[in-house]
Amino acid sequence: MIARLLPLALVAALMPIAAPAMEFDLPANAKLTARQTEETGSYAVPVGPWSDGALPTLRAEGAILRRAMRVDGGALSSPQVLFPMREQLLKAGYEVLFECKARACGGFDFRFGTEVMAEPDMHVDLGDFRFLSARRINRERGAKPEFVSLMVSRGSDTAWIQVIEVGADVLRQPVASVGKSSRSARAGNNPHPATRSRLVPQTGLIARMESDGTAVLGDLVFDTGAASLSQGEYGTLGTLARYLRESPERRVTLVGHTDAEGSLQGNISLSKRRARSVGEHLVALGVSPAQIETDGVGYLSPLASNLTEEGRRKNRRVEAMLTSTR
Repeated sequence: MIARLLPLALVAALMPIAAPAMEFDLPANAKLTARQTEETGSYAVPVGPWSDGALPTLRAEGAILRRAMRVDGGALSSPQVLFPMREQLLKAGYEVLFECKARACGGFDFRFGTEVMAEPDMHVDLGDFRFLSARRINRERGAKPEFVSLMVSRGSDTAWIQVIEVGADVLRQPVASVGKSSRSARAGNNPHPATRSRLVPQTGLIARMESDGTAVLGDLVFDTGAASLSQGEYGTLGTLARYLRESPERRVTLVGHTDAEGSLQGNISLSKRRARSVGEHLVALGVSPAQIETDGVGYLSPLASNLTEEGRRKNRRVEAMLTSTR
């Protein structure tokens, strides 16, 4: 049996529109887990694999519809889910811009370099996911392009599907509810793609940690003598938290460091409290406490000279050390 995820024909007939949201035929037990909308926004559409520290994208602007779905209890593989959806896009006049699978996409860096809806609505297994982006030229809208991206993953006995559409009329046709777990994002909670300048240091963090064993959480800010983080959003903590949630077998030790103002023992105590503060932030972001240890070495391992304010600022830091052996 096939379930229609999008509206009834009667509703569509009452709403004349040029480019409604894409209607996909999916297994009858497909459930909509999240639906998020923006009347005007932008989306960085991946058009190539992660390479040389960056993700090639096209900037799509307009109304945006984001949906996440899950198919439980079946034997469908990721390609068995994606390939029929690709064929439906081609029949609807779309051309494929880019298609990849897991490691060929760029693995972890691609997964966290592109937009993915939050757990538990959408899940991506780093070893089993496929991505596709496509474009269609809407002649009725002055040749304005419309974009669709698909992210499909398989975890245990569940297939996960994410669809992001950008086009002038994708929001005009209401999506029919599928299952009782459907929900819409509250205002202000929609995910937005990070800019390229922010993606490089955040995703490079994991590459450095896995290759060198340790990486500085470079965007954290500590005032002199303060154990708690200064107010603000810290992209490195979000990246590290996602990595640890996706890889529950991984363990890290957070090591605090200080500048050289004050006594050694006082700074060792302060550095330990700074590391604990960062650990608490990660736990608040959903990381298991069992994956985190904390310690501090005071000013015994400086990155820069303590003779300048800039050097002291660099030395007030926390590093993430990967302690897993496999």
